[in-house]
Amino acid sequence: MPGSERHEFPKRTNPGTVNHFEGDSDRRTSIECQFLAALMFTIYATGIPAQAPATTAPGSSASTHACFVPGLVPNAHRTLSDDELLAAYNVRAVLVQSLEATVMLRGKGGSEFGKRAKDSRPAPAMLSFRAPGSLRMTGAIPFSARRSFDLSSDGGQFRLLVPDGKVMRFFVGPVDAPATSQNPRENLRPQPVIDSLRWLHGTLNKTSSGTGSGMRGPRVIVVDLPVARDGSVRRADIAFDLLSGTITSLTIHDMTARAVTEIHYADWQEIADRMNGSSSACFPRRIVVNQSLQNLQIEMKILSLRLNPAIPTSRFQLVPPRGIPVTPVGSLTKGKGQ
Repeated sequence: MPGSERHEFPKRTNPGTVNHFEGDSDRRTSIECQFLAALMFTIYATGIPAQAPATTAPGSSASTHACFVPGLVPNAHRTLSDDELLAAYNVRAVLVQSLEATVMLRGKGGSEFGKRAKDSRPAPAMLSFRAPGSLRMTGAIPFSARRSFDLSSDGGQFRLLVPDGKVMRFFVGPVDAPATSQNPRENLRPQPVIDSLRWLHGTLNKTSSGTGSGMRGPRVIVVDLPVARDGSVRRADIAFDLLSGTITSLTIHDMTARAVTEIHYADWQEIADRMNGSSSACFPRRIVVNQSLQNLQIEMKILSLRLNPAIPTSRFQLVPPRGIPVTPVGSLTKGKGQ
């Protein structure tokens, strides 16, 4: 996240001092941050490429085998129709029901996010997702048990612990609250990350035709997405690389045809699918999310991944740390959700 520099949280010296790891859930997060920092030290010390580990670590589902999306056989000997491309996308769309991942996360933003936002460094983070809209993403400060940021969503409400200058802020609001604040941190939402991890079922747009042709190379189709929570209509441009049999980008437009989120995918690899036993699935190990309207980019390089594990609801509960006031955003009334 832009501006998530290292912030030293106050140590507990008396009962009134702030503790940013109150409760069992936050203590677990602290332990996980320590483990993640140790993992990152091992990766850097041994020179293992983060985007393609040489071997699968115990308990991880990472794999180095390149793969293709079902229905998109590389170098097909015939031209696939738009309907066939859509079918391949929709099959892949229902695949991800949950996931747990450790990632190298890099957020880049405009000057409004701070002077270091354009040159931010990658940092480790823990990521959990459960369909349809539950998300938890926690940034870890290397060699520390402290969080650089924490974001959660239950599909209806989001919570965000994020640095703002030299202090930490805690925002709470509806996931679809309009991003209209003068403070860019108040406009951060979980939905673009969720959209990058789990695709929505699409239908071919009847008024827009795709681009590209032939058996190999790039193709683009235009699809209509389900109506959003706020009743707005969205569509998406889906870009395919038929030479590799993968999907390279997903551009989501709002009802005024503005591109609100542009997502790029690369380094597709086989991942064990825990929901379907011994079968494997094709998943991108590098994801870049661009939000041009907010002058923000998030890059995720996946180090380890578990696909479709059982994740408890408690994982997505983020409690405001004691001593940090809650700032409501959107239509959320003050004090609600604390």
